[in-house]
Amino acid sequence: EIGGRAACHVCLGRALELLFGNTDFKVGSGYMLANDIASGLHNTGASMGWKTIGVATDQVALSKAQDLANAGKPVVAARLGGVNGAVRRAGHVVLIIPGTAQKYEFKDVVNGSPVVFSWGNLITPNAASFFLDRPNKFFMGCPLSATWQKPDGVGLYYKP
Repeated sequence: EIGGRAACHVCLGRALELLFGNTDFKVGSGYMLANDIASGLHNTGASMGWKTIGVATDQVALSKAQDLANAGKPVVAARLGGVNGAVRRAGHVVLIIPGTAQKYEFKDVVNGSPVVFSWGNLITPNAASFFLDRPNKFFMGCPLSATWQKPDGVGLYYKP
């Protein structure tokens, strides 16, 4: 939580705790930051029992993520924040939720410029996503492709 406001890592951590009794990303009375979760899942997730499904550019991995969520497993999509000079920006973490995977494309405005969010022909799993200070970007039950403009760098993980 930042300044009393919940961020994506808090929403994910709390959802995992409430829905699955999973406190892997809890630190004291708070939760790991999104970059720490993304890095941890990618580098040492296996030591906490998390398994890599694959990357979001792979249709097989996307389909498996939806199947695992539908089977009641905790499934997470995570991406490290980009680097701006010597500073890494905040990453983002998303919960994959039960539902139907679908192809999704939409136009939006990012930093004052129009952009198209499109993952080409990829059919993406159902997700819940929250962005700090952008409540109009919050969603629950939209395809994962509504989260990031492109699937590059997005990892998919689950806990058996």
